[in-house]
Formats: sequence, structure tokens, C-alpha cells
Amino acid sequence: MHNKNLALTNKIGLASRVLLLFSSLVVVLAPTMAIFIIVLLIISPTSTADTPIFQFMEGISITLGNIKSGLFTLEDKLLYGSFVFIYSVLTIIGVYSSVKLLRQFINNNIFHSQSITHAKFMAYSFNIYVIISTISGLFITNVFYTEVKFIFNDYSLLALLWIFVWLLEIGTSMHLENEMTI
Repeated sequence: MHNKNLALTNKIGLASRVLLLFSSLVVVLAPTMAIFIIVLLIISPTSTADTPIFQFMEGISITLGNIKSGLFTLEDKLLYGSFVFIYSVLTIIGVYSSVKLLRQFINNNIFHSQSITHAKFMAYSFNIYVIISTISGLFITNVFYTEVKFIFNDYSLLALLWIFVWLLEIGTSMHLENEMTI
């Protein structure tokens, strides 16, 4: 049984190293992309036509080409820029927590109180991200069917993440009980 646990711990460590690489890339790319989009919103022409506020709700999709062409009002730019900023901050917080969690796994601290703390922080940030994404998706897009599909996927992932957190809590509790009996 000990050899099997050691082999599984090694697999978790290896998978954590790979995920750590991708997570580190996200920590770098998320703010870079957010800065690029926000700068593009600032320097692009602003629509001065008498158009409804948040006109991209009317069917104009949010693309770099549409932003550059000046189709968006100042209100559109502020709203979209705010969402980009909030999403980026939540992404960085969640991914940074996952980096800390993966480092715990690499150091064979799988069932440890610090692992639970990092997993919960990651889950809470994703929780907020999904709620804001749901709210903004309902107000910003007119393609309800697509949003329902994404919302279902987000909430399914969120449920799996919380199951993972609870499994870590159970495993940590069992690990502590084992150490006390030895």
C-alpha cells in the first residue's frame, strides 16, 4: 500500500509541475492582455452618434476590429473596460492560488491545511468570477442560448472545484488522524 501511495504522490507531483508551467503563463498573459485591451479602448475613436448606451447589446459584437473602428460609446468602453479589469484581477488571484496549491502538491503536502487554504481561495475567486460572468453575460450579450451553455459549463466546473476542496478537507482530516494513532 505504501508503494502505491508513493507512486500516486509522484504522479500528482509530476502533473502539478506541468500545470504549474501553464498557470505561470496565465499569470503573465492575463494582465498583459487586459492592459492591451484597456489601452486599445482608450486610444480608439469613440462613437459620438446618438446611439443607445451599451450598443453592443444591440448585436454589435465585441471584437478588436469593432473597438478600433470607433463603434463604441464612452459608456460602452467604460463598461467593457471594467469587466476586462475585474476578470483579469479575479483570474490572477485564482491562478496565483492554484500556483501556491500546486507548489504544495509538488512538495508532497497534498493533505495539508495550507493546501486547503489555497484550494478554498482559488474556489472563492472562481465563484465570484462565475457570478460576475453570469450577470454580465445576461446583460451584455443577446445570444442567450450560447450564454446558457457557458453558464452551465462554468457552474459544473465550480461544483467540481468545491468537491475537490471538500475531498482535500476529508483527506487532511484522515491524514491527521493517522498521524495521531501512530
